[in-house]
Amino acid sequence: MPKTYQEIESDIQEAIRAIQNRDFPSIASTARHFNVPYSRLRKRLAGRKPKTQRIKTNLRLTADQDAGLCQYLDRLDELGLSARPRHVEAAANLILQSAARGKSGSPPPAIGHNWIGRWMRAHPEYLKRRQKPLQLDRQLAHEPEAIEAWFLCLRRLLDEFGIPPGDIYNYDESGFMIGYARSQWILTKITNRQAYLACSQNRELVTVGETISGDGDGLPPLVILAG
Repeated sequence: MPKTYQEIESDIQEAIRAIQNRDFPSIASTARHFNVPYSRLRKRLAGRKPKTQRIKTNLRLTADQDAGLCQYLDRLDELGLSARPRHVEAAANLILQSAARGKSGSPPPAIGHNWIGRWMRAHPEYLKRRQKPLQLDRQLAHEPEAIEAWFLCLRRLLDEFGIPPGDIYNYDESGFMIGYARSQWILTKITNRQAYLACSQNRELVTVGETISGDGDGLPPLVILAG
């Protein structure tokens, strides 16, 4: 099996130390002994760095732009949201378009088809995991630690931005049908009585929304009727 690039570079470093110690009479004999390319060994002796240590010149994002993209992904993690690869690509394109705004004469730059793979290899701290669907009720009761972590994150954000309870509102909705009665319990002595409750055939759905703030102040309910 041929040696990998990293294995060849490791052998080249051994060869350089051998040359510095004068263990071999020439560079060519040292290259043959360590089984490394002669031309690459000469370049390393001349001071040329390997590819892994060279300054990359073909990056689409600058260092500041890349740091901003990482900060965006970190904030999504703090909020408990998940960024898909296409979201990262869209954010990178938006950064490039914003940087090129006002420059005329050429279309705004964009990342390539294989950019996300190279970006992931350059940022091994971000892991690509498969997100499986799970029923919401089961998910909420699945990990109590995640619920506690979410509320701790919420508390930290509220303290960071100084958001009082009166500025936090919860909205929920409920629906019911007009003219559609619910079953109910009755008291009677007649055992063979047909216990039916008359109701109309109107099945029109009405939606009612309620809104209440964190300090207990509620807004008037919102009633939505069919148009």
